Amino acid sequence: MSVTWTKANPEKNRERARAWYAANREKAREAQRAWRAANPEWERTRYAANSERISEQRRARYAANPEKARNRARARYASDPEKAREQARARLAASPDKVREYRRAYRAENLEKAREQKRAWKKANPERHRENVREAARRRRERLSTREIWYDARNRAKPCPLCGQPINHALWGKDPLAPSVGHEPPCSRDEIPGAGFVRWEHFGCNIRKNSKTDAEYFARYGPIFAAVAA
Repeated sequence: MSVTWTKANPEKNRERARAWYAANREKAREAQRAWRAANPEWERTRYAANSERISEQRRARYAANPEKARNRARARYASDPEKAREQARARLAASPDKVREYRRAYRAENLEKAREQKRAWKKANPERHRENVREAARRRRERLSTREIWYDARNRAKPCPLCGQPINHALWGKDPLAPSVGHEPPCSRDEIPGAGFVRWEHFGCNIRKNSKTDAEYFARYGPIFAAVAA
């Protein structure tokens, strides 16, 4: 087949290529994998020059065959889990905001599935879960800046913003009426609160609020709490 004929009959050439690929799928894939392994820089250059188009094609393939794409991803992970984890860590380091946004969107769309996966992971990795909890607590403690301590010292007389009742600073520990440092928005929402967002709350109110914002807290527990706090 001459180059002149190929240029003059692009559609026929594509049809022949598709037919040959359909008849020799595994052979073609093996040759493609071998060539890419021998020319890794070409693949990176091609992706850098056509990243948007390639990403769009991948999204279209996933939308057309989501289960097939998931099975392929599971097979890749099973074949080399350490490599998959390393790639995930690299993506997080390169685009932390994008990865977190994707995770939040996935969790919002698949809340029950995400909770079930989290429970299964905790059960399978109890020690790593305890380490994660300790690390999260350490990061929260590090966020207590000198400005927050200044806010702390000058606002002991204020009532609890969640229930409106006085806070007894003579109490301590896990007494529901004991003081505890609260944040708005919560630290678990990946926010870094400033001094104006730190306040004293009852320990019991803080536990009840958990990771909810003030608006979510009042919406859940009704107008009584909101009226008292106001």
